[in-house]
Amino acid sequence: MPKEKVLAKGKFYFITRASGPHVRYTDKEIIQGVVVLTTERIWFIHPEDRFSIRLRDVTMINRNGQRVYQRVPPDASKCLVIDYTRGGEPYSAVIYGSSNAVNALKEFLRQVLEKKVELRESLCLEGDEKRLLMLMYHGIKEWKDLAFLLKLSEDGLMKLLRSLVLKGYLDDIYSLTGEGAKAAVEVIGEVRGSEH
Repeated sequence: MPKEKVLAKGKFYFITRASGPHVRYTDKEIIQGVVVLTTERIWFIHPEDRFSIRLRDVTMINRNGQRVYQRVPPDASKCLVIDYTRGGEPYSAVIYGSSNAVNALKEFLRQVLEKKVELRESLCLEGDEKRLLMLMYHGIKEWKDLAFLLKLSEDGLMKLLRSLVLKGYLDDIYSLTGEGAKAAVEVIGEVRGSEH
């Protein structure tokens, strides 16, 4: 497996889980530390801890979040909101810094994510893979139910699950990644479009 390569690094303020299930943004502390963008992850590092988000789990960058602008640290002028999934649940991280630093980080991140999407698009989904993603997106997670609905044996389902992990649509515990959720939404759109 290739080693992660550092693409950008800088001192920022951040909140790693600014929102998510059972998380209130106003309860979170803004931390000062280092943000490192690699070819595989975004690392948030400070003296007491380190936290990372896999790039394949990022679902959106630079969403407009009004609440995050209300708490900008005094020496920061801009923020970047990063939405991601972890264990199938949606979360957001917020990075604060100078306008130039945040814009540079956002541009690096945008370029890396575009390359990842191009790579992912080359990993075409088969019919059963699309149906499996759709079912999982709609909350069906029991393997017996998935095998029954897809008319597959347990071995057939395992092959499908492993294939989706290798393609980056599922994580190592077989939950949808950000890319998997995006692909499922696209498949649902294709199905709805074909019905009209």
